[in-house]
Amino acid sequence: HMSLFSVLGEGALQSLISSFLGWTNEAITLLSKGDPSERVDKIRAAVREKFPVSIQADFNKISESDLSSLAKELEEEETTLLHYAVTFEDLPLVQRLVREQDDVNEENREGFTPFWLACFLNNDALIDALLPKAALTNIVGFNQVPCLFVLAAHGNTSKCALLLDYGGKLDVTTTLQMTPLMIAVGNGHLSTTKLFLEKGASVSDVDLKGRSPLWEASFYNQPDILDLLIEYKADANADDAKMLGVHNGERATNCILSCAVLNRSERMVRSLLQHNTNPNGAEECDVPLAHACAIGDIKIVSLLCESGADVNRVVAGEEAATCPLFVALQHGHVDIAEYLLKRGAKLDREDLQADAMAFVVGSQNTESAGFLLDHVDYPEDDRHPLCRAAYLGSMPLTRLFLDRGISPNLACNTSPLFYACSKSHFDIAKLLLENGADPNH
Repeated sequence: HMSLFSVLGEGALQSLISSFLGWTNEAITLLSKGDPSERVDKIRAAVREKFPVSIQADFNKISESDLSSLAKELEEEETTLLHYAVTFEDLPLVQRLVREQDDVNEENREGFTPFWLACFLNNDALIDALLPKAALTNIVGFNQVPCLFVLAAHGNTSKCALLLDYGGKLDVTTTLQMTPLMIAVGNGHLSTTKLFLEKGASVSDVDLKGRSPLWEASFYNQPDILDLLIEYKADANADDAKMLGVHNGERATNCILSCAVLNRSERMVRSLLQHNTNPNGAEECDVPLAHACAIGDIKIVSLLCESGADVNRVVAGEEAATCPLFVALQHGHVDIAEYLLKRGAKLDREDLQADAMAFVVGSQNTESAGFLLDHVDYPEDDRHPLCRAAYLGSMPLTRLFLDRGISPNLACNTSPLFYACSKSHFDIAKLLLENGADPNH
């Protein structure tokens, strides 16, 4: 779920404060802690303290002179009485000011209009009161976020429809080129998403980070919406290609299928694969099958393999390459490793063998280490896993290797016994000696 504040940034709160309070120590303190919605309530309380006239609850009974005084005080802060009334969701005062022809499209010094604030607060009554006078229905507020985008973030389908009826446009975007459809999808608002799609919203747009509506659905684990987007011809392969294009071919985030895998959503994975999404992912450092192996989801692993995923695809990493089978072992999922072997996975890459065993020994996973010993012949030199087990002080793995018949006197420059002693793992050293280690090696 993307909160509206996550899109607007902390600047939205800063601007709400600055609109009324200026940059005081009290204002800055309001930014420091708590949920954004709670902080907005604190802002309102602080505003009321600054303008004593506002303590009166019933603006319909306030004297004209007091109301005029408040308006002048607000004018000094470069805002208006209508902004103030909307911020406090005071419908009677808003209705009164609208009748008196106050400009509902006037911006305060932070770029907010009263109508945008009404959308931001998701107040239906205020929106209804202001919209007939808000001729600029495609206006934007803080950070160039359009009113329709704000309502879509809230999932206010009825008011989104009303705004469109008044001339709002579906293709308005934020400074990041996010569309109202994208925020509706990411926040899981199915009815709002349906409205936009029925009105002709594009499913193929991407923002400046390369994220599409389909990516939002997959990343934020929205299977119903993902299926709906696919009905409207959303294409994961095309969207992934656009994301790579935006980032000049470099990985910026997971591809659409990988997002579904990482959310452990068998349903989304199945839907994507049934609509010809590449089971191997978009690039070599982001392999859906490897992600499924890491999280240990055998059902998703099976789905990917049955759809043609390459069980031997090398996964590029920051430090070393690997492959799905070794990823499974590194995370202790021996059942998946066995399944991949049956699907044709190979264990003949010496560089991958060494990296996998080093990781397994580091994690002290005896089951995975045993699997590797059953299927791989490791050279009896300094690269042997017994050396690393002794160096790390892993009693379970040292015992496992010795029980498997591995000699403690490997033909290496530095013996396992020396590694154990150099790190003061004397219990390991004792075990090695008991199993015939040469103290003079």
